[in-house]
Amino acid sequence: MTFLNLKEYTKNLTLLYVEDDKNTREEFGEILNVLFNNVVVAIDGLDGLEKFKSNDIDLIITDINMPKMNGVKMTEQIMLLDKEANIIILSAHNESKYLIDTIKLKVAAFLLKPLSTQQFTTTLFEVVKEINQKKYKNSPSS
Repeated sequence: MTFLNLKEYTKNLTLLYVEDDKNTREEFGEILNVLFNNVVVAIDGLDGLEKFKSNDIDLIITDINMPKMNGVKMTEQIMLLDKEANIIILSAHNESKYLIDTIKLKVAAFLLKPLSTQQFTTTLFEVVKEINQKKYKNSPSS
């Protein structure tokens, strides 16, 4: 799976990227902006929840450990609004205790940092392929 192949699946989707660390947000955000034509960025879980409510979001990629509202709590709140929300959680190794919570919430994926490019692109491809299948299966033109 190459980035070019992946972009075919991601370009028409709107991504909400939630990350409190400015450097990580900017560096990883550059990659996400290559893949997605529309990236909404939030600086913490509370900001992420508000941006989810005010945008038509197809996929959420979020960190766990953030101020104001952590990624698990934000995911819980988003799932109350949309139980079909597609969420990929990124976690540092020392936060793996959250894995059980995220499994219960039925998130699309849980990835440990530091991310390998192969692991990230493979996981992202699987998730966005499913999103596109649902989206176009439910579209009026099908």
